[in-house]
Amino acid sequence: MSSKTSIKWFWHFILLFAMIATGFGCGSGGGGGNNNKPDASAPRFTGLEGATSDNNGNVVLTAPEATDDQTSAAEMSYLIYVATSPEGVQRTGETPYVFTGADVCTGGQCAFTLTDLTKDGTTTYYFGSHARDASGKLDEDAHPTEGTLQATPLVVAVLPPPGNNGGGGGSSPRPASTSIQRSTPSILRSRWWASNVM
Repeated sequence: MSSKTSIKWFWHFILLFAMIATGFGCGSGGGGGNNNKPDASAPRFTGLEGATSDNNGNVVLTAPEATDDQTSAAEMSYLIYVATSPEGVQRTGETPYVFTGADVCTGGQCAFTLTDLTKDGTTTYYFGSHARDASGKLDEDAHPTEGTLQATPLVVAVLPPPGNNGGGGGSSPRPASTSIQRSTPSILRSRWWASNVM
């Protein structure tokens, strides 16, 4: 074997050894894979706890904030289900009422305002909910108080206080008139003439 061939194989061996030692160029960035592990757990959420209706007929639902091991409170989504009967509340993951934690939650509490329900004072609504994390997983917890929540929206007219109608057109009652009779001079002269003649 010539010296040139020996040198060639020597450098091939060195290059192969270097590639094995460095993991073929893949070891330097491989350790970050654990930071992108899939989200295997659902969020934790105990559901709605309160339902009230204001004077404008808007329904306000309240609940504690949901938690998750990977989704932040601001990124958490809340799905609100509405029906006109308890059995009509279907927690299927499909609803037009979806809120984001950043918009409705503060200090560990959330408030969801529904403004488009019928406000005639005779239609009663029942409610359900879900928390959904950034990966799309819905909470699987029991919501113990939702079964008793209901609201009957009604727009309440606010009347002005009594005596402040602003009309100003009313007339004050007139005081009772007092009739005063006075003796006229002719009557007095007649009485004087009669007394002197007699």
